[in-house]
Amino acid sequence: MKTLLTQFWQRRWCRFFGAGVFVFGLLMLHPYPRQSLFGPTIRGRPWCVWDTGVRWKYVMRPKSWLDPVYDWIDTHRTNVAHESFDDAEMVPLIVALLDDADPKVRLGCVNEILYCPKLRDRSALPALGKMLNNDDAEVVLDAAWAIWLIDLDEKVLDRVKGLIDDGDPQVRYRAMRLVVQLAADAPQLFPHIVAHAKDANPAVRKFVMYAMEHFGRQGVPTLIGGMNDADAEVRAAAAMTAAGVGPDARDAVSTLELCLSDADPWVHYQAWRALQKIEPGPPQDLQVERKIE
Repeated sequence: MKTLLTQFWQRRWCRFFGAGVFVFGLLMLHPYPRQSLFGPTIRGRPWCVWDTGVRWKYVMRPKSWLDPVYDWIDTHRTNVAHESFDDAEMVPLIVALLDDADPKVRLGCVNEILYCPKLRDRSALPALGKMLNNDDAEVVLDAAWAIWLIDLDEKVLDRVKGLIDDGDPQVRYRAMRLVVQLAADAPQLFPHIVAHAKDANPAVRKFVMYAMEHFGRQGVPTLIGGMNDADAEVRAAAAMTAAGVGPDARDAVSTLELCLSDADPWVHYQAWRALQKIEPGPPQDLQVERKIE
């Protein structure tokens, strides 16, 4: 038997064949050539290309010595713009990475779901639901928003309400910013929002004003209060939102007229604009003092 194998190996073509098998086996150890031949692929490119793309985008890991070779083979390999991921074929990858060991990768995939409508698939809900128990408020809020966009699941509202009342003013600010997005489809949030119209953090009060656009006439008393706020950004936000409410904000006209004499030119402008939206009439000249620095 040994003699037969020796004679077989002495043939030149057999040596070439054996070397080819050996090289092929080495290549198959790496996912790029293996997936290129046998899959899985996404839009004709190996799964690992997209996986690496997510990691480069959100973890910024250094490239390996083999990466220039792969970039040469696949010239679009590092194209990781949101538009590249906005495809239903990408859903299995994003869902798989929502359970990745790296928290930056997990949060990055939530970010892709927020930006890419075609990734909003119900298969992502279990992984997103687990994120609602995270200790990081940013993770919780992004996951809550993604779940809401996919399923309008009211369980996220309870979690967000808790963050609106958090003792950390920055957490309350981020939570209220999200509430502005949720309020359009969640009128039950109204009392929880207006409860912070006098919040100690002016950034929270500003987003309370923005949220009132979703509540029409019901939110006008809160807007009137905001127009009298000590913070100019809050006053401007209240006037800007009144413009969005339109004629339903008619009760705010007298307060908006007082805002025309506000010391802050941005508040002045937003008040003028709101009055035009609430009571349309002939165009009027707007006199705004501009500070030259």
